[in-house]
Amino acid sequence: MAKESIPYVMKQNYISVVIPTPTGGTRSFALDGSHPTFARMKTALRKRQWKKIPTLVSIAEAVEKGSNGNIRVSPKGVTYKGRIVHSSLTKRIVGMVKEGKPVKHMLKFMDNLYKNPSEDSIRELFDWMENCKLPITDDGCFVAYKWVKDGYKDSHTGRIDNSVGQVVKMERKQVDTNRRNECSYGLHFCSRTYLPNMGSGGHVMKVKINPKDVVAIPQDHSSSKGRCCQYEVLGEVKPSDKKVLDITDIAEFQTSVVPVGRDRKALLKQILTNKSIQRNIKSKKVKKATILKMTFGRLQALALKLLENK
Repeated sequence: MAKESIPYVMKQNYISVVIPTPTGGTRSFALDGSHPTFARMKTALRKRQWKKIPTLVSIAEAVEKGSNGNIRVSPKGVTYKGRIVHSSLTKRIVGMVKEGKPVKHMLKFMDNLYKNPSEDSIRELFDWMENCKLPITDDGCFVAYKWVKDGYKDSHTGRIDNSVGQVVKMERKQVDTNRRNECSYGLHFCSRTYLPNMGSGGHVMKVKINPKDVVAIPQDHSSSKGRCCQYEVLGEVKPSDKKVLDITDIAEFQTSVVPVGRDRKALLKQILTNKSIQRNIKSKKVKKATILKMTFGRLQALALKLLENK
């Protein structure tokens, strides 16, 4: 084989490949004919598409590991804790695997979703998100919108702070589970199509919601809003952004993955390697643990402040 080729053994229902590691070594990986990436791996090897092999191995391993061992993907479908699950979400996961697309974020989302105690939320949430064109984050959550009053206070009590970086929460049992009740108790979020119903003024915020914390999707306004028991405020959509307020296409919300987890790690690295932060940690003016617990929004604000003070 050519110098740049990858050693492999390929049989009718078995493939073994040896791929390079970042440290300069090699490692082997094997999969059988039942794996959803098997056909693509076979095609890539036959066509000598060596650069595709490591990516296909990564996808295959992500599928095998699933989320804490709860999820398994096969040509027959997706199982969660051994139970076959038939839904638009699982169909999408199998389709993405066969297309050779990364599915790690989808598996995390599914694992989080199935921790939701509400069968209605489990059954309906992903369909609702697809209909509303809301993206999944790389840590298995999703991004939605929330309208708040001037001063970043909630529109109902006027007391809850919804500024960037805040984590807003309430007891799940205090959130109305009845979908027939349009405006009721709970923390509200919505799709971008619902924003015109909020009127003018105030602020439009982007919030990150774990699917396990969704309690109800009310049936009014084409089911374009929801109630949950917790969310994190990621950022603000400025009133000058007519693309949002006019409900036209938004590039960020057309992507399937918002890299919140990846970007948070990058911010932490940037902040913790800052010399002034390191001095403050050493002198115990600041605790490293406090920085590690900061929300994405607060890390962004701190990174910006450090940049301005350079």
